[in-house]
Amino acid sequence: MSVSGQEVRMVSTEELQQMLANPEKPVLVNFWATWCRPCLEEIPFLLEAWRRQPGMFDLVFVSVDFRSQQQAVRNAAKRLQMEGTLLHLIAEGDWINKVDANWSGAIPYTLLRHNQKAAYFYDAFQSAEHVLQFVTSHLKTR
Repeated sequence: MSVSGQEVRMVSTEELQQMLANPEKPVLVNFWATWCRPCLEEIPFLLEAWRRQPGMFDLVFVSVDFRSQQQAVRNAAKRLQMEGTLLHLIAEGDWINKVDANWSGAIPYTLLRHNQKAAYFYDAFQSAEHVLQFVTSHLKTR
Protein backbone atom coordinates (compact mmCIF):
# COMPACT_ATOMS: atom_id res chain seq x y z
CA MET A 1 0.00 0.00 0.00
CA SER A 2 1.23 3.48 -0.78
CA VAL A 3 0.36 6.68 1.08
CA SER A 4 1.30 9.68 -1.05
CA GLY A 5 4.39 7.83 -2.23
CA GLN A 6 4.89 6.37 1.24
CA GLU A 7 4.47 2.64 1.49
CA VAL A 8 2.52 0.87 4.22
CA ARG A 9 4.27 -2.48 4.32
CA MET A 10 2.78 -5.68 5.72
CA VAL A 11 5.22 -7.39 8.11
CA SER A 12 5.23 -10.51 10.23
CA THR A 13 6.14 -10.51 13.90
CA GLU A 14 9.50 -12.09 13.01
CA GLU A 15 10.25 -9.38 10.42
CA LEU A 16 9.41 -6.69 12.95
CA GLN A 17 11.66 -8.31 15.56
CA GLN A 18 14.53 -8.44 13.08
CA MET A 19 14.05 -4.78 12.17
CA LEU A 20 14.18 -3.77 15.82
CA ALA A 21 16.91 -6.15 16.98
CA ASN A 22 19.83 -3.75 16.65
CA PRO A 23 18.98 -0.50 14.88
CA GLU A 24 21.91 1.67 13.79
CA LYS A 25 20.36 4.74 15.36
CA PRO A 26 17.59 5.21 17.93
CA VAL A 27 14.18 4.16 16.67
CA LEU A 28 10.86 5.19 18.17
CA VAL A 29 8.20 2.57 17.41
CA ASN A 30 4.54 3.41 17.90
CA PHE A 31 1.86 0.71 17.90
CA TRP A 32 -1.54 2.07 16.89
CA ALA A 33 -4.85 1.18 15.23
CA THR A 34 -7.40 3.04 13.16
CA TRP A 35 -10.14 2.42 15.77
CA CYS A 36 -8.03 3.75 18.69
CA ARG A 37 -8.90 7.41 19.35
CA PRO A 38 -5.93 8.06 21.73
CA CYS A 39 -3.63 6.56 19.08
CA LEU A 40 -4.95 8.86 16.38
CA GLU A 41 -4.72 11.87 18.72
CA GLU A 42 -1.06 11.25 19.60
CA ILE A 43 0.23 10.60 16.05
CA PRO A 44 0.57 14.34 15.26
CA PHE A 45 2.69 14.77 18.43
CA LEU A 46 5.00 11.94 17.38
CA LEU A 47 5.38 13.43 13.90
CA GLU A 48 6.00 16.93 15.24
CA ALA A 49 8.69 15.67 17.65
CA TRP A 50 10.37 13.74 14.83
CA ARG A 51 10.34 16.78 12.55
CA ARG A 52 11.68 19.09 15.28
CA GLN A 53 14.72 16.89 15.88
CA PRO A 54 15.72 15.56 12.46
CA GLY A 55 18.23 12.76 12.75
CA MET A 56 17.76 12.20 16.50
CA PHE A 57 15.66 9.06 15.95
CA ASP A 58 13.92 7.09 13.26
CA LEU A 59 10.13 6.90 13.50
CA VAL A 60 8.22 3.69 12.86
CA PHE A 61 4.45 3.33 13.01
CA VAL A 62 3.09 -0.21 13.39
CA SER A 63 -0.62 -0.68 12.78
CA VAL A 64 -2.14 -3.58 14.71
CA ASP A 65 -5.41 -3.45 12.77
CA PHE A 66 -6.74 -6.70 11.36
CA ARG A 67 -5.27 -7.61 7.99
CA SER A 68 -8.67 -6.99 6.39
CA GLN A 69 -8.37 -3.32 7.38
CA GLN A 70 -5.56 -2.48 4.95
CA GLN A 71 -7.57 0.25 3.23
CA ALA A 72 -8.57 1.83 6.56
CA VAL A 73 -4.90 1.87 7.61
CA ARG A 74 -3.89 3.48 4.32
CA ASN A 75 -6.67 6.07 4.59
CA ALA A 76 -5.75 6.98 8.18
CA ALA A 77 -2.05 7.26 7.29
CA LYS A 78 -2.88 9.57 4.41
CA ARG A 79 -5.33 11.68 6.44
CA LEU A 80 -2.79 12.06 9.28
CA GLN A 81 0.05 12.73 6.79
CA MET A 82 2.10 10.02 8.44
CA GLU A 83 5.79 9.84 7.61
CA GLY A 84 8.65 7.64 8.68
CA THR A 85 8.36 3.89 8.28
CA LEU A 86 4.76 2.68 8.05
CA LEU A 87 4.09 -0.96 8.85
CA HIS A 88 0.97 -3.10 9.17
CA LEU A 89 1.62 -6.05 11.46
CA ILE A 90 0.36 -9.48 10.50
CA ALA A 91 -0.22 -10.48 14.12
CA GLU A 92 0.54 -14.14 14.73
CA GLY A 93 0.34 -16.13 17.95
CA ASP A 94 1.82 -14.56 21.06
CA TRP A 95 3.26 -11.53 19.26
CA ILE A 96 2.69 -9.11 22.16
CA ASN A 97 5.08 -10.96 24.48
CA LYS A 98 7.63 -11.10 21.68
CA VAL A 99 7.59 -7.30 21.54
CA ASP A 100 7.50 -6.69 25.31
CA ALA A 101 6.76 -9.32 27.97
CA ASN A 102 5.49 -6.57 30.30
CA TRP A 103 3.05 -5.08 27.80
CA SER A 104 -0.66 -5.85 28.25
CA GLY A 105 -1.33 -5.24 24.55
CA ALA A 106 -3.21 -1.99 25.21
CA ILE A 107 -2.58 0.76 22.69
CA PRO A 108 -1.24 3.28 22.12
CA TYR A 109 2.11 1.80 23.03
CA THR A 110 5.53 3.18 22.12
CA LEU A 111 9.01 1.80 22.51
CA LEU A 112 12.40 3.34 21.96
CA ARG A 113 15.14 0.96 20.79
CA HIS A 114 18.84 1.76 20.69
CA ASN A 115 22.05 -0.17 21.32
CA GLN A 116 20.14 -3.37 22.17
CA LYS A 117 18.28 -1.53 24.93
CA ALA A 118 14.66 -0.46 25.08
CA ALA A 119 12.47 2.05 26.90
CA TYR A 120 8.70 1.66 26.98
CA PHE A 121 5.76 4.07 27.17
CA TYR A 122 2.41 2.45 27.90
CA ASP A 123 0.11 5.44 27.37
CA ALA A 124 -0.64 8.25 24.91
CA PHE A 125 1.75 11.16 24.58
CA GLN A 126 0.05 14.51 25.27
CA SER A 127 2.38 16.78 23.26
CA ALA A 128 5.45 16.82 21.05
CA GLU A 129 7.40 18.06 24.08
CA HIS A 130 6.27 14.98 25.98
CA VAL A 131 7.60 12.76 23.18
CA LEU A 132 10.94 14.58 23.07
CA GLN A 133 11.27 14.45 26.85
CA PHE A 134 10.77 10.65 26.74
CA VAL A 135 13.30 10.20 23.92
CA THR A 136 15.99 12.51 25.26
CA SER A 137 15.74 11.23 28.84
CA HIS A 138 16.30 7.67 27.68
CA LEU A 139 19.04 8.47 25.18
CA LYS A 140 21.00 10.31 27.89
CA THR A 141 21.15 7.11 29.94
CA ARG A 142 22.68 5.14 27.07
